[in-house]
Amino acid sequence: MEFCPQCDNMLSVVRKGKNKEKKDRKKYWKCSSCGYERAYDDITDKGKAIIKETINRTNKDKTAIVLTSTTNGRNVGEDFRESEEWRFEQNE
Repeated sequence: MEFCPQCDNMLSVVRKGKNKEKKDRKKYWKCSSCGYERAYDDITDKGKAIIKETINRTNKDKTAIVLTSTTNGRNVGEDFRESEEWRFEQNE
């Protein structure tokens, strides 16, 4: 997985070129947010864009948005994470 150096969003692998054959078109990393592009190197970038796990989501799934940090810049352990889980529980 690669991230954009300009806006920190995730980069996707895209192919560019006029050839109809997929394998003949060049690969690029591209940011869908700001449009940043860089060349994809088959040797160093191989394996960085493989989907290892797919998460099935429903419309009822919720994502927590943390607006402030409760850690004040310190490293947190498993105990602290478990104590803060209530923030991410779904209310049904």
